[in-house]
Formats: sequence, C-alpha cells, structure tokens
Amino acid sequence: MASLIAGLMMALVAVAGFFGVIVALAALRGYVLVSYWMWFIVPTFGAKPLSIPVAIGISALISMVTHQRTAKDDSEWYTILWMGLWMTGFFWLYGWVVHSYFM
Repeated sequence: MASLIAGLMMALVAVAGFFGVIVALAALRGYVLVSYWMWFIVPTFGAKPLSIPVAIGISALISMVTHQRTAKDDSEWYTILWMGLWMTGFFWLYGWVVHSYFM
C-alpha cells in the first residue's frame, strides 16, 4: 500500500512539474513577444503596448497554427525543455542585439 501511495505521489509531482514547465515557458515566450513588440512595433507603427497575458495568448495561437515538430524529433522531455529555453533565449538575445546596436 505504501509503494502504491509513493508511486501516485511521484506521478502527481511529475504531472505538476510538467504543467509548471509549460506555464514557465509560456510566460517566457510572452515576455519575449512583449520585448519584441516594444522594441520594434511600438516605435515603428505607433501601436499600443502588449501586456504579457495577451502576448502569451498570441504566442500560443502562433505556436498552435505553425506547429511543425514530429514525434521522433523530441522524444525526451529534457530535449523539449532545453530547446524551448535555448531557442526562446536566443531569439530574445538576437532581438536585443538588433534593437541595441542597429536602431
């Protein structure tokens, strides 16, 4: 009985961690979108600033519409996490360099 409870607790922690990572990556992508919006769209077109919740929704919509990954590419959870962090961070850094040094 104790091993069953321990197994259920491990599964619960894994599910909570999975959703926590999804929420954290969504917030990070929302922050990156807000940064790009403030750096490039607001000064160029005079648009209103975006809030992070709106940016998270736009980012989720774009991801859903343009999703192109196959199951064999990301078979491990740490690959998905690493690529999510690395690609988002690199994208933000690229925009920061363009904004800081070329505008």
